[in-house]
Amino acid sequence: MNRSIFLLLCSLFLFSTLLRAESLKLASDVWPPFTNHMGKTRTALNLVSEALIRGGTPSKVFVLEEFTAVTEGILDKTYDGSAALWRTPERDGLLLFSEPYLENRLVLVGRKGTDVSAKSLVDLKEGSKVGLVEDYAYGEDVTKASGPEFI
Repeated sequence: MNRSIFLLLCSLFLFSTLLRAESLKLASDVWPPFTNHMGKTRTALNLVSEALIRGGTPSKVFVLEEFTAVTEGILDKTYDGSAALWRTPERDGLLLFSEPYLENRLVLVGRKGTDVSAKSLVDLKEGSKVGLVEDYAYGEDVTKASGPEFI
């Protein structure tokens, strides 16, 4: 991880904590391997928790089953933020984002022998089927795409 990103993340959380003089309450939904319940693989939550510990900022991490509860909780100030949240134009208007500290890349997966060489949705053949996870912020490339069938 880039040292300046690490310091920026710690500074934002530290500043927020000093203003309130209490622990940061961070919420995330279950999104393995980045976020998950304690005792399971949760790379993003562990990384942010460790950064905050090293920066002397107390925090509590809440893992919620429903994604909508995360965003609603941040907006109604039940939670101070999230350690792992995809950035979208809509969320940009409501929330303050740090620079990325992890990156998730989506890749095309198919049965053995299937052509998975498409570099973009435009490259997919008409009638191709693409499975999507509900409530993920895929962006306009997916939401406005024509050609593949999204299921």
